Amino acid sequence: MCKMRSFIAIAAALLITIASSSAATAAATLAVRPLLPIMPVVYGVTQEIEIELSEDGRPSGEEQEMRIESKSGMGIVVTQASPGPSGSITYRMGTRLRVAYRWAGPLPTEFPVNELITVSVPRLGLAAETSFDVGVNLDMLEVKPIAADATGGEMPVEVTIQDIFHPNTDIVSLLSAIGITPELRLDLVTDAGTPITPALEDPVVKKFFGEGERGLNSPTTMPGFTVGRLQEMDGRVIWENLAGELPTIFPPSQGSCRIVATLKPNAGGIGLKERWSEPFAAGGGASAQDMAEMPDMMRSTFEIMTSLDAYRAGNAEKAARSALAAGDLPSAISQLGSGMRGMAAPTPVQTLGRYVHAIASSGQKIDDAADFIRYFLSGYGTYGTLLFTKPGVKSWSAVSSSGNPYTKAPKGRVYEDDSYVVIPFELEDNFTLSLQGSGSDGVSLWKIIPAGVNRKSYEKGDWDKEISVYGNTVTPPQTKPNNR
Repeated sequence: MCKMRSFIAIAAALLITIASSSAATAAATLAVRPLLPIMPVVYGVTQEIEIELSEDGRPSGEEQEMRIESKSGMGIVVTQASPGPSGSITYRMGTRLRVAYRWAGPLPTEFPVNELITVSVPRLGLAAETSFDVGVNLDMLEVKPIAADATGGEMPVEVTIQDIFHPNTDIVSLLSAIGITPELRLDLVTDAGTPITPALEDPVVKKFFGEGERGLNSPTTMPGFTVGRLQEMDGRVIWENLAGELPTIFPPSQGSCRIVATLKPNAGGIGLKERWSEPFAAGGGASAQDMAEMPDMMRSTFEIMTSLDAYRAGNAEKAARSALAAGDLPSAISQLGSGMRGMAAPTPVQTLGRYVHAIASSGQKIDDAADFIRYFLSGYGTYGTLLFTKPGVKSWSAVSSSGNPYTKAPKGRVYEDDSYVVIPFELEDNFTLSLQGSGSDGVSLWKIIPAGVNRKSYEKGDWDKEISVYGNTVTPPQTKPNNR
């Protein structure tokens, strides 16, 4: 097993300078060191090695051939030749040279690997070397809830993290220097381990994400995970979001529960890490409202948002709870729309269509859900949606005012199944919807915008209809009679 070394010990070993024994070149020295605030090298990250050859006793700017080698044979150095374990490069005396290095060997999982880099200048009889560890192993030491204040149920959580391979290494500076952002997810379970909010069983959530699919517009961020950073606090290293805040949860109002923290290190390729908190007594402030007491559509929407961006979802839920406590349901729903819009970039139209289609295809009655969608849209921004029942339609098409057809997702904006077709739009959009009746059933159509809902019904039959849709009005503008 490779020896673990503290930051001080590593730093002391970085610079090794060996002078030539030749009298003609006695003044020339060669130095090589890793170019980082600290070591170790992180698996999968390209870092740099700095080499300096003094010009003392040699003509200024004289070119020398330098050979660089990874003694493990599994480090990749970039020289004038193709990248590989070793290579040569032409170098000018008196300058500093930076050479890219990347570990290409197996992922260190049980202990770090010690790498030795040698550099030589054969013509001058000079050689130098440096060694460093490859591999970090971020893990959680403790998950500790902090008591919520008396005015609400939001509970901050301290998650203490350490590099298990190098407990004394300044891991905060290391990850910051190379831009690594660990991700964290918090879940609540009972003492027995049963999820308190079984989001994956929610039919709207299932329809939104589809079978086996989670996440949206952020392929590197796992569902429910929030991107963050490490920070020092009271002699420990803790996780915080990119705004510098501790993660939070909303515990239930009674009973005992535990927090399950899942860490995606994004450093070293090592998989997900999980740690549970000790059991603690639940119970938020008097104004806190349990998820189970939320209207079903709000709960479903919040679960979708949590899987997309837990941090934004938490802020939206806090605002929605405040509105609910004041008895303002439309405002509470609007807060969720605002939060969803904040995480829908760069595809707000497609995200809206996906969301409304999930509501429609999950068994919700659109007449019952229409006002909810309307209030949601008031927070979502300048958008609306049109949807119609599919069984009574033989064929359909939608064309923008500029003549461009609206196409189906995932490349287009339209979401369709055997029951419904959903067409999201911006309020400034005008388009033409063409429908051909199948004769097998009637057709119901809803246009929903923040200003209201317009519902139309067409009897079953073999008919053709061309409908002009004006995005910013609930009903079509009145056509003035042509008086001559």
